[in-house]
Amino acid sequence: MKTLIIAIGNGGCNVADSLRAQLPETFEFVLFNPVDAKASCTLLLSDDAEIEKLFKPDVKRIVVVVCLGGFTGSHYAPRVVSKAVKAGVPVTCIATMPFAFEGKKREERANDALVELRKWSNDVLVLRNDEFFEKYPDLTIVGAFKKIDIEVGDSIKRYA
Repeated sequence: MKTLIIAIGNGGCNVADSLRAQLPETFEFVLFNPVDAKASCTLLLSDDAEIEKLFKPDVKRIVVVVCLGGFTGSHYAPRVVSKAVKAGVPVTCIATMPFAFEGKKREERANDALVELRKWSNDVLVLRNDEFFEKYPDLTIVGAFKKIDIEVGDSIKRYA
């Protein structure tokens, strides 16, 4: 049995790329980012049939990794989570919220998506990006992203 990590959006894919070396082979990665299609992106989530193919009998849990606020993560993560839960696969969602400097529109989009994720997910872990600056006041933005990646990786290990 394996844990499937579905990374959605640019932020989710960046986090997942940094996690691959940290996690054992029992974790399988599926990445989706239509805006910045990298070689590592493996799925077209706009097709419901493609989403449903993810829920195979050997998948014991799905962990959705998403940075909310952008269109892709905020739009597709709730959709994937709801389909997984309807298919009977337990879902943990690890979501980061945008930095305050990213603006009100991204914050509102993130909050709306978070409501939907909480409605469907078995577990939701929310990481507030600004809290990393509060905990570690000397961090640069790059340093904050590294800390976030570590926190997400540790959380996946706990939940899976």
